[in-house]
Amino acid sequence: MPFDSRFIGFWIGINGLSQVAQDPQSGDGFWYLGGPNPTDYVLPDPDTLAYPIGRRLWKRVESTSSGTIVGHWRHDADPQDPTDQGEEMIFRADNTYIDFWDGENIFYNGTYSLTQDAAGLHIVISEYRARMQTYRSTYTTTSVDGTVQNGSFQFDVSPAGKDTVTLTSSDPQIPPETLTRQ
Repeated sequence: MPFDSRFIGFWIGINGLSQVAQDPQSGDGFWYLGGPNPTDYVLPDPDTLAYPIGRRLWKRVESTSSGTIVGHWRHDADPQDPTDQGEEMIFRADNTYIDFWDGENIFYNGTYSLTQDAAGLHIVISEYRARMQTYRSTYTTTSVDGTVQNGSFQFDVSPAGKDTVTLTSSDPQIPPETLTRQ
C-alpha cells in the first residue's frame, strides 16, 4: 500500500509529540512517540535512575557500564498509587532501548540519545508505536499491541499557518484527532 509522504515529520496532538518516518524497505510509515525535546532524569547514584516529574525511581538490575544509563533498570509499582505500573527498561550501548510494563504482554522499543550537565541527565527518545499505511485519503495503523485502526485523513492549514491533519477513525467511539506540524 502506498504511503502519503505529507505525514513525514513531527506532529503534536492529544498524546503529545509524535514523529512519522518512512520505512525505507516497505515504504510504510512508522509512527513514533517522542521527539526532539528531552525528558529530564537524574542519576542520584550509579544504581538509581530518577524521573523527578513523576517521582518514579528505577533501580539498576544489571549493568555493563557503571555510572551510565546503559543497563537493565526496574521500577516497582507503588502499591498506594493504583495508576502506577511496574516497569523495566533496558538501555543498550548502541542507543536503543526496550521498555516493558507489568501486566502487559507487549514491549516498546526505540532509540535514545542523552546529554548530562549540572541540571541532570537529559534523554531524548523516539519510541516505535505503530505501522501506518495510506491509500488516497484513508489510513490503516497497526499498533505494537496488534490493534488495527482504519479511517480517513484530511490535510489542512491552521489559522496560524501551520500544516494540520485530521484523522477520523472508522470507529465512531474514537473522536477525530487533529495533529499540528511542528
